[in-house]
Amino acid sequence: MKKIKDYFMKRKKICILGTCIVVFMIAIIGYFYYQNAQKQKALESMKITFNDVTEIEYGTKDYDIEKELVKEVKKAKIKDIPEIDTMKIGEQTLQFILVNEGLEKEIDYKILIKDTKAPEIKFKEDKIELTVGDEFDIKANIESVKDPIDGDIKENDKVLELNKKATEEYNKLKKEDIKNDTKVAEKS
Repeated sequence: MKKIKDYFMKRKKICILGTCIVVFMIAIIGYFYYQNAQKQKALESMKITFNDVTEIEYGTKDYDIEKELVKEVKKAKIKDIPEIDTMKIGEQTLQFILVNEGLEKEIDYKILIKDTKAPEIKFKEDKIELTVGDEFDIKANIESVKDPIDGDIKENDKVLELNKKATEEYNKLKKEDIKNDTKVAEKS
């Protein structure tokens, strides 16, 4: 009888120990789940809103991203203000890192650098008259080209390419495409 009692006591101890282990494991899993949920909630509450700026003018000096681009930051601080290169035309992705209580959240914002300010072109002659079929070289009538940001533009591949395209387009015009009263080239 004593053996049976000892057997049941062992079983009871094993059951209690097993139950304690299961409860302990559930508590640990619950704690990590709760911590993860709190972390996720904190990350979701970290927000940054931007002004309605999606384009920046090429060559803008000392562009203050925090002042001109960022509207508001909620429940966080910006760790580092990203750099923007306004001398590089095209799309740039700015990566903002928000921090709060040891948590970090990355937010990307795309901005487009555009060159909308046309260069000032000075012509040697304001008015040119041509006979249909005459060859015309636009470059010969350009005195200077000055960009508001880049300054004087010397003859380079881009200018040569534009000149070549304009010259080819003019030279492709056929006699029937031009009416008697059409002015062929005037400050163009």
